[in-house]
Amino acid sequence: MDAGEPSRQPVIDSTGEHTVACVTDDGVEVPGFTVLAIDVQIAAARAEGAMRGVTSEASFTLDASIPLPRRVWVEAPAGFLVDTPRAGATPGQWTVSVHPDQDAPAEASLRVMAEAGGTEVELGEIPVAVAEPSSTSPVTPETSPEPRGPERHMFELGVWGGVMLPSSNHDLFQERFSNVPGITLVEHQALRRAAPDLGIRLGYYPIRWVGVELEHALVPTRTRDTGDRATVFAIRGQVLGQLPWRVTPTVHLGGGALGVSAGQVLGRDIDRALHFGVGVKAYLVRWAALRLDLRDVITEGHSGGAAHSPEILVGVAGVIGRRSAASPTGRRLRPARP
Repeated sequence: MDAGEPSRQPVIDSTGEHTVACVTDDGVEVPGFTVLAIDVQIAAARAEGAMRGVTSEASFTLDASIPLPRRVWVEAPAGFLVDTPRAGATPGQWTVSVHPDQDAPAEASLRVMAEAGGTEVELGEIPVAVAEPSSTSPVTPETSPEPRGPERHMFELGVWGGVMLPSSNHDLFQERFSNVPGITLVEHQALRRAAPDLGIRLGYYPIRWVGVELEHALVPTRTRDTGDRATVFAIRGQVLGQLPWRVTPTVHLGGGALGVSAGQVLGRDIDRALHFGVGVKAYLVRWAALRLDLRDVITEGHSGGAAHSPEILVGVAGVIGRRSAASPTGRRLRPARP
């Protein structure tokens, strides 16, 4: 190397162009070549104020006017977690996530490393100052964990579509008009076995486990024998219980009024109603949920006993006030290399 002594593993210790002369084991000279050695160093380094227990970003810039190393990584002292550097939109710019834990020193340096011909080379350092968290320090959405306890004061506004199976024993007609002289007779008639069920729902969840909901439903249908139009409606409230999961089973119990409006066919009548059921709710994103409900609506029966009118409801809801963390980015931090 540059007229030096022959070596099987020559080392270039300075930048610039170097001449490499080659000889065989028996001393015969063979054609050589030249090598251009470049020096890659950090042109600029910056670490945003790191806070203990919080993941932050550090950045550095390499001179992109020369060939860059194929592999770059960051080494950190004990107490730090770092990930693989990510290349930015501008050539030569890199970003790395840094997480100081409870054992991290107050001041430290991150070493930017590269591989050169199988040898690890230090390109430069990024100084990091670690601040202690305070009770008033905000937690950024990226580092907020999924809440382990209930979230408070959420609202949900939703709509649904489904089917109701009205009981043939319903008592939804104006019985008191059925035998009044001079008034068109109103008599009990069974409704069709299945009818579309449409509605709107407003829910308030003081904690994520339990909520109260108000509902209004419309069920357009016809009488089973004569085919006359009839509209069943419901106004009700309920208490709903759920688990603090993204996909959660639900149970609900409530009551209100179930009525009918059918002109001279059934008249207009409103009965007390109770209902209970189960279901499942899936939070598609932080602000939207998909929901399935199966329930039984119970009213007084026309011929005695109770009338059961099951409902199968599928709905969507907009969510206000849910503060769960966004989905993880998929980047994994790794312990500092020894």
